[in-house]
Amino acid sequence: ALRESRSRLPGRVRPRAALRHLARSRVRGFPALRQKDTLPAGIQKRVEADMWNAETARHLHDWYATPEGTYAIAQENRLFQQLISQWPRRGHTLLDIGCGAGIFLEMLWHYGFDVTGLDTGAELLDMARERLGNRAEFQLGQPEHLPFDDNQFDYVALLTVLEYVENPEQVLREAIRVSYRGVIVGFMNACSLYQIQRMLHRPSLEFR
Repeated sequence: ALRESRSRLPGRVRPRAALRHLARSRVRGFPALRQKDTLPAGIQKRVEADMWNAETARHLHDWYATPEGTYAIAQENRLFQQLISQWPRRGHTLLDIGCGAGIFLEMLWHYGFDVTGLDTGAELLDMARERLGNRAEFQLGQPEHLPFDDNQFDYVALLTVLEYVENPEQVLREAIRVSYRGVIVGFMNACSLYQIQRMLHRPSLEFR
């Protein structure tokens, strides 16, 4: 988690170093899209399949209903609670960038935040709206150019987002810009239960 105040990260976390590290890093199984032209054809197809869209969100939504997904979401819930344990919640706003079907957005709402979900597709937002109803606000937009003012939200969440975007550095900059108090960042890695089951080619989870 990256914590900042008035767009500055205190203590040992340096904004420029953190941005460079996140921009250069490649989560295993999710090669940076900016490097896709140099990838072998087989890997290139894998990268394109991993791009975030309504089908990807629907698969992930369905997977969270399985026993493995239920276990995973319980562990993620516990981790998030630890990461934000010092954050005030009631009466504080939080923007979930790349909210998808609203799984994490709903979790954050249960924590007590006034939540807003942003995603790039109307179909994705419809899925989230069906899940949360009037408990959240929704905004169509691009994470690289957020349609919000500086410091508009108390907190911003980037959960399983940076590994899907072409310019993670710009997305992180925008998250810091619109947040007043803090930013939480989470990645999906190749050793997650979801990714392992996908690599095992289970028919019920295989992308088509």
